[in-house]
Amino acid sequence: MQAQPVLDAKGVPTGEYRYEGSVANRALELLGKEQGMFVDRKEIGKPGAFDALDDEELQRAIELLHAEVAEYEQKLLPPLKKGA
Repeated sequence: MQAQPVLDAKGVPTGEYRYEGSVANRALELLGKEQGMFVDRKEIGKPGAFDALDDEELQRAIELLHAEVAEYEQKLLPPLKKGA
């Protein structure tokens, strides 16, 4: 992440430097994605679908979705080794 010298038309450095911060930010973003530092979030249902639910109904909806996810995990993921 070095500043690049600004060159004139003849290729001679002008004494000014330009810092491309967006390039550095993009590089850091790609490194973070590679390391799994970011979580993709996905909304379930239509926007506002849970607004009309009271606390008990919302809790029940969460429990049902949790059970559905657990069922998919059992189908897709290998069983855990004991002692691991």
